[in-house]
Amino acid sequence: MLPFLVFAYCDVTHEGSGFTPFGMLYGWPVRGPMKLLQGLFTGEGDVRNSTVEQIVKTHEKLADIGFLVKDNLLDRPKKLKALYDCHAKTREFSPWSSTCVLVEKKDETLWPCANCRNLNTITLFNAYPVLWINNPPVFEKIGYESHLSQWVLF
Repeated sequence: MLPFLVFAYCDVTHEGSGFTPFGMLYGWPVRGPMKLLQGLFTGEGDVRNSTVEQIVKTHEKLADIGFLVKDNLLDRPKKLKALYDCHAKTREFSPWSSTCVLVEKKDETLWPCANCRNLNTITLFNAYPVLWINNPPVFEKIGYESHLSQWVLF
């Protein structure tokens, strides 16, 4: 199982360089099992080169890859800065926040469970409750939608 995982890892394109580790090591994309089957069905054949030709081509490809990797790595901070400037909100922790834990139920499904014990320890009793409104709000129904048309406060 481990060789397949290593092969899959080495066949994934690197985010910074834009190339796979196999492509950078060998100078051409490595043909995995699916690529070999595709080549058999489509009739693509391997072109055999001499050892010297292969070494020269590999050297040229690696030199080209070196320049491309350098350009990609120089462009990477600009892309990351553009993502950072989208004003993503950072997570803030406060005593009023509670954690959410996924608990496994008897039927082996997960259930989100909020831990409110810490929140209950700092919550204060509200001595001034919301005033009771004698006249309830008036709702109108138009079609299947209900909406508030009037709110009577006094």
